[in-house]
Amino acid sequence: MYLATQYCIMLRAHSSLMYTQYLVKGSCSRMTTFSYPHAECQNHAARTQHTSFSESTEAVKSLTPEEKVARLADLKEIMAEKRKTKEDAERAEAKAREMKRREEGKNIQTAKEYYHNQQAVQAAKEMREAKLADKAARDRVKQEIAKDKAERIARANRNAQPKHTLGDEDRAGTTAEGKAGSDHASTSTTKEYTTCRLQIRLPEGQPIVHTFQATDNLNAVYEFIQSEKPEYAEAPFSLSTTFPRRVFEDADKSKSLVEVALVPSSVLVMARLKNTDDM
Repeated sequence: MYLATQYCIMLRAHSSLMYTQYLVKGSCSRMTTFSYPHAECQNHAARTQHTSFSESTEAVKSLTPEEKVARLADLKEIMAEKRKTKEDAERAEAKAREMKRREEGKNIQTAKEYYHNQQAVQAAKEMREAKLADKAARDRVKQEIAKDKAERIARANRNAQPKHTLGDEDRAGTTAEGKAGSDHASTSTTKEYTTCRLQIRLPEGQPIVHTFQATDNLNAVYEFIQSEKPEYAEAPFSLSTTFPRRVFEDADKSKSLVEVALVPSSVLVMARLKNTDDM
């Protein structure tokens, strides 16, 4: 910048009529390579805050055309070097920004992958826990069914009468007494259970396990299913036992769970019915 200013000043000094062969010029002690006319010294001092100047009356030689061309070439070379330095600095800065952007993008991608992996691990853990809980529930129901079956067999064995020959009257009396005793035993045995545990197998999804009061009627089971599964509230369905198979009718809904032989525990199978309105 200083060379370009000096060059322009010298051109103006060479062409101006105000200057003669000898000009009063100042020399800056900190810029020993350059000398300035007096007015330019003031500008130089204001611009650079330099304060050490000396005045001289040396003759300012005019530049020859060859010197002007050489000086202009030097100035162009200096400007090209500065422009190249600036461009190199800008490229280095742009490269640094790009590297930083890539590093940040890599960190974000790593964080996303870690988050998704954690979600997958948590989902797998919850699925395993759900399977274990469902298996435990099925095992409990199987144990209760097996226990109930064993109790029924034991009761049947206790109620079995010994086989021996009796007269007609004795046989009739024994039969009447045995029947009355059997009814009494059945009634007393049924009264021992106050609750009824039911496993309800749906057409799709996991089965529902719920404990009802033994005195609840079968309609309470229908209402429970409709409250737990609203999608079946308007769709007709039937309930049946597994073994021996028995499909409950509308007339059975008013009967208690004891009367329909579901106490103390049973498995019900739910099946959809075709809507007669759509036929």
